[in-house]
Amino acid sequence: FFLWGIIIYYLSIYGFNIDQSAFYKLRFTPHHEDSPDTEEKNGATQLAEELLQHLEKQKPYLNPELSLPELARQMGYNTNQLSGVINKEMGKNFNELINQYRIETVKERLVDPAFAHLSILGIAFESGFNSKATFNRAFKHFTQQTPSEFLKKQNKK
Repeated sequence: FFLWGIIIYYLSIYGFNIDQSAFYKLRFTPHHEDSPDTEEKNGATQLAEELLQHLEKQKPYLNPELSLPELARQMGYNTNQLSGVINKEMGKNFNELINQYRIETVKERLVDPAFAHLSILGIAFESGFNSKATFNRAFKHFTQQTPSEFLKKQNKK
């Protein structure tokens, strides 16, 4: 024990007397994800365009069970990659993006005579919503009116 005590004492004294100015010279610059390289930025923009094309052509948002991992799998991308592009390039989160497409579909179908046999809620369910509350909240968020108010205004036109 005496020998261990001497070793610990020596290391303590040695560590205390070390010139620490060398440590102060180190300057770490944090890596900001907000300032990606040009190559990464171009890749993100390309992925955003590819996502919009996929949403327009394949209409995966009509599936009420659609999730971010499922959409990423359909497109052949990593979930984090796709989420980052939606957040940074489009300025929204996944649910806002999907609900925006669903609301546009609802608005088109509400004025389409082919869907006249369905109720507003029926059209919402056909457009990918699986909850009345979510549908009403999203519709009000994107149009600043309720679905019935929207329908009344469209009927007056």
